[in-house]
Amino acid sequence: MIIYCLFFISCLALLSWIDFRTFILPNIITIPLIILGFSWNLLSPDKFCSYLDSFYGALLGYFLIYFIDVFYFLISKKHGIGMGDAKLLSGIGATLGWQIVLPILFFSAILGLVGGLIWLNLKSLTKNEPFPFGPFLCIVASFAVLLKTFNSELISSFL
Repeated sequence: MIIYCLFFISCLALLSWIDFRTFILPNIITIPLIILGFSWNLLSPDKFCSYLDSFYGALLGYFLIYFIDVFYFLISKKHGIGMGDAKLLSGIGATLGWQIVLPILFFSAILGLVGGLIWLNLKSLTKNEPFPFGPFLCIVASFAVLLKTFNSELISSFL
């Protein structure tokens, strides 16, 4: 489980770096993250959740971002979040399960609000300028996977 955890966090770090530089979360990384998360939970004895929780996590992660963007578009007539973020949250949900998707989105939004304000001030941009949201999803998901990995490792070491 620790090796997969390190691989997952490495992918998140790479996605964060790419998103900060380009405002793109490439499909070549996000889609395999979804497939690997589901496969890990289907085939590994050290799974993070059941394969059904993984499947529902992938769906919830994607469609939650999708519907937020649709709702925002109905109000503002412009898109507010990219579908790369939806695929990223889908990969996080596929790895950690549907139960963690809403908390990750909530804490990412709070972190993104603070980070976005700092980003806009550092770059001397207006509040209408975009900033990457993926890195905030990645930061919170990294903490979540570390907690899930090392909590289970600590618990099993005491048993």
